[in-house]
Amino acid sequence: MRMLLRVSIPVEAGNAAAKAGTLGSTIEGILADLKPEAAYFLADDSGNRSGSIVFDMKDTSQIPAVAEPWFLAFNAKVSLRPVMTAEDLGKAGPSIGKAVKIREVATTAIREGDDHSGHDCRCDHRILSGYAVTQEQSPPQRPRPAERLQ
Repeated sequence: MRMLLRVSIPVEAGNAAAKAGTLGSTIEGILADLKPEAAYFLADDSGNRSGSIVFDMKDTSQIPAVAEPWFLAFNAKVSLRPVMTAEDLGKAGPSIGKAVKIREVATTAIREGDDHSGHDCRCDHRILSGYAVTQEQSPPQRPRPAERLQ
């Protein structure tokens, strides 16, 4: 699975590595093991040296091997999340359409007072019940103009 690794190296640790002459070689060594598809480096919003690295993760058991070198070398903050290319998003079209249909069924059921229990459907009732909670918390809808006149 294509993953985005975001790394933020605290200024003090980055400065110490830069002064020791090991910053670049340490990052190069970590990247050599990771074999990323792409790697970009920047100063983040907190002023830390940071990297955004795209790589392929075969199994979640790889997470420690991906994160630990950054923790150990730089006391870095690390985040991982799955990402898609535009091509991946295009392939996801049918599943997006399916999610829209489930949402429409949930909305209709809630408006009509049907909790979708007692009959065979292929809806995920956890989604429906979660949506019902959201609907109950939303402000009441204003009446339409024709309803106000009556």
